[in-house]
Amino acid sequence: MKILWINEKAEFVGGCESFVANTAALLEKNGTENILLYSVEGWTEPRFVKNFSQSYPIVRPLRQIKEIEPDIIYLHQLTNKKFMREILQSNIPVVIFYHDHQLFCLREHKYKAITHKTCQKPIGLRCYPCLGFVNKTDKFPYLRLRTLYSVRKQQKMQKKAQAFVVASQYMKKHLIAHGYPPSKIFVVPLYSVAHLDESLQFPQNGKLLFVGQILRGKGVGVLLQALKKLPDNITCTFCGSGDQQRKFIK
Repeated sequence: MKILWINEKAEFVGGCESFVANTAALLEKNGTENILLYSVEGWTEPRFVKNFSQSYPIVRPLRQIKEIEPDIIYLHQLTNKKFMREILQSNIPVVIFYHDHQLFCLREHKYKAITHKTCQKPIGLRCYPCLGFVNKTDKFPYLRLRTLYSVRKQQKMQKKAQAFVVASQYMKKHLIAHGYPPSKIFVVPLYSVAHLDESLQFPQNGKLLFVGQILRGKGVGVLLQALKKLPDNITCTFCGSGDQQRKFIK
């Protein structure tokens, strides 16, 4: 079998990229040919692309798909709407893995802007009082408005895929709430490649390490609150960056 993987990043940015690289490597060992298409923007990490037999930047999706002739397209993170449309127009079965809530929340995080409580409802007019439609950007004026129309339009287009993969029953419920057919949704729990030895002795030096994005959605706020309840000799080093880094570092 030949699988064409499509992901915006060709580097280890987060959990999505780790899943893509690790799964491709495991499938390669079982005789599956894995080819990667990635965005021309950003860095191409050799350690990442080595998990694929071939890797190319996305330039002309339809032409590239025709030349590669994959049996299936496994699509992960891709923000380019034009490319997404072309890929879904190909005659090759497309499977989309939803790693986050980007397409199911105007804020993209699925928790309320003011109370920070988890939202379990589908997108609707309630999103506007939540201020979820106001998003930050890196370019002037550093804000953009995200509408229900634009998100629903994206959902309608992506529903043309042959199947959808999520990592939990919780995410499956969100897809169903947004009109995705249950029969096309498959739950594939995330996994860890490395297995810890049961006899492993953890050091008792009172030092903790957090590695990841400095974002509320990654549990940084909960971790900081927990640290306040621990003895003063317990310390935690944070390794990472994120949009809310300044908020948490005081």
